[in-house]
Amino acid sequence: MALQLFNRRQGIRETFLVLGVGALIVMGACNDGQSTSVPPQLAQASNWVEVFERRTCLGSTPDSACPGQSGFHLDSEGEIALGPENGPVTAIATLSVEEMNLIVAAANAVTAQSLSTLGLVCEPWVPETSERGVLLRIRDSSQQSLTVFQKSLTTLQLCYRGSRDLAEALYELVDPLIDRVVVSPSPSPSPSVSPAPSPSPSASPSPSPSPSPSPSVTVSFRVPTSRSAPADLPVAS
Repeated sequence: MALQLFNRRQGIRETFLVLGVGALIVMGACNDGQSTSVPPQLAQASNWVEVFERRTCLGSTPDSACPGQSGFHLDSEGEIALGPENGPVTAIATLSVEEMNLIVAAANAVTAQSLSTLGLVCEPWVPETSERGVLLRIRDSSQQSLTVFQKSLTTLQLCYRGSRDLAEALYELVDPLIDRVVVSPSPSPSPSVSPAPSPSPSASPSPSPSPSPSPSVTVSFRVPTSRSAPADLPVAS
């Protein structure tokens, strides 16, 4: 029985490694079983400081209809920011430790391949209707930024660096985050609402205008007030 349990755990470790999540998740789960009172700790990034993604859509599409085309940054501390890869960015949210640890493990698996020694491998790609193009890059501690996954609407190619499975695993973890953050580079100011006057016997009170609903963000985000990118968020010069 003990041997079967051991083999099963080994199989789980190997499966997570193929998917790009890595054995770190299994280790974290074991630690949680030993002590549930200890809050989760952010995993250590291995030789990378930022993952960058940019989407592309057909035609001239506004950001509201093509979120992520202006650029999406996720640094190794879980800070999310919007803006071009080499331009000014604005930090908008912080990812939860639990979810960030999945991405750290996947990114660590990608960078463990010595990406700078590998070239891009490309193959034909036929996008489905309304499918977006994507560019996923990872920046290492020396500020070198390398493409690890790409789907090009221009060349109709799917490209990856190193293991395709590991590159796609990282992409599938990062890409959904864009849809959970409303990309609004020029938000319209909320209309001011004056307090309604006290009702009088001769006049019915005027209903106050309903303010526009604020964009919602999934609870795994801790959303601060919009601010400039923190100093430790890497932006290439």
